[in-house]
Amino acid sequence: MPKNLPPIVILCLLFGSPALWASQSAPMVLTTPQAERPGGMPARGSTMKQVKKTYGNPLQIIGPSGEATKSRPPITRWVYKNYIVYFENNRVIHSARPRPLEIIKFLDAAAPPPLQPGNSAN
Repeated sequence: MPKNLPPIVILCLLFGSPALWASQSAPMVLTTPQAERPGGMPARGSTMKQVKKTYGNPLQIIGPSGEATKSRPPITRWVYKNYIVYFENNRVIHSARPRPLEIIKFLDAAAPPPLQPGNSAN
């Protein structure tokens, strides 16, 4: 360390700046989730029950995916006509409007495979 540093610089290097202390001790503001994001999609923090009540039943429910652990909670996706809602446990973490083909892909994945020519359903 250089020998001619002012004492205030040495203190800031050792303990951080007072501005940093103030930002760390500021209280967190918790907000209640909005019922709807702009654009008509569920807001982050909404529960599955709130989403179902407001938007109805999804076209498809995917998941929960993966093995649930403390560090990796289960993720569930609800597919609606124009958007997909992602849940962690039972709370919305994201909702997005995918490209139209993505919705079709999700719905096709749940459909039974088509019959092959020459095979009958009877």
